[in-house]
Amino acid sequence: MASNGVNVPGVRTCYNYGQPGHISRYCPLPDRRLNGVQSGNTAIVPSQPLLTVPPAGVGTTIPFYPNQFNGGGSGSGLGRRVSTLEEIVGKINSKHEADEARERLQREEEERKKREREEERREKEKKQREDFQSLMHKEMSTKLDKVCDAVNGKKAGESEEIMNLNAQIEDLRQSLKGKQKVVEDEEVTKLRAEVERLKRGRDVASTWTTVTRLVSEAEELARLRREQVDTQAATNKRLASLEEVIHALQKQCELAEANAEAWRSEALRPGNKRGSVAIGHTPVTEARVRPRVTPAASPCTVNQQIKGIVERYQREVDLQKEMRL
Repeated sequence: MASNGVNVPGVRTCYNYGQPGHISRYCPLPDRRLNGVQSGNTAIVPSQPLLTVPPAGVGTTIPFYPNQFNGGGSGSGLGRRVSTLEEIVGKINSKHEADEARERLQREEEERKKREREEERREKEKKQREDFQSLMHKEMSTKLDKVCDAVNGKKAGESEEIMNLNAQIEDLRQSLKGKQKVVEDEEVTKLRAEVERLKRGRDVASTWTTVTRLVSEAEELARLRREQVDTQAATNKRLASLEEVIHALQKQCELAEANAEAWRSEALRPGNKRGSVAIGHTPVTEARVRPRVTPAASPCTVNQQIKGIVERYQREVDLQKEMRL
């Protein structure tokens, strides 16, 4: 490194401007090789003592100097680029936050409008439902009033007619006091018959209900009898078919037993070689000798499956007969 003009042993100086306390790598002044030779006396850098560096370079501590990368305002411009990038990033961040805030406000506004529309729709449906219910209530009230008026008017008319007839009867009685008793009795009898006819007409509704109920009960009884007859006919038909099946199975069973007996007789016949070999004892010698002992008759084997089917059908027939009785 170049000396700054003062021969001080052990003091390292910057060869860039010849100032002690730092090396050219950490010099805050611009490089003379790039910007031309400038006077080193124009800038005053605080002188700091250098640390003692070990021979192997282990544990070396590099001192930190403030503003050592800003180039003194006339270097490579790294600080200006960093500040420019920070400004750009800040503007982008501000714009992004503004966009997010605007989108959030738009979403909130849309949700608010949607809630308002939903509330309006619910209010409208509620109002329509209430109007419909009130209209139905009015119509039902009107119809019920008409029915009540008709029923009350009919009863009142009948009562008035009966009262008028009773009044006429009384008038006739008063007017016919001086006439003959036979004529009076005939008129009174006619009027009484008229009154009884009106009373019977008033009770027609209840009488008609009773008659209708009796007719329906008679029809139900007739239907039940028809169903009973149909059920009995179907049961008889099923019993007949079951009896036919049972007879057919019995015939099959008898035929199978006969065939088994015939095969057994043929097998046990003395002259049958197969029967002799199958039934006779094993001879002691090599000579073929006719067996002297007649084997006993084996018991008759019956197909158990056919027998079970026959018994099951027989139980079903007995059950059907009991139900019919």
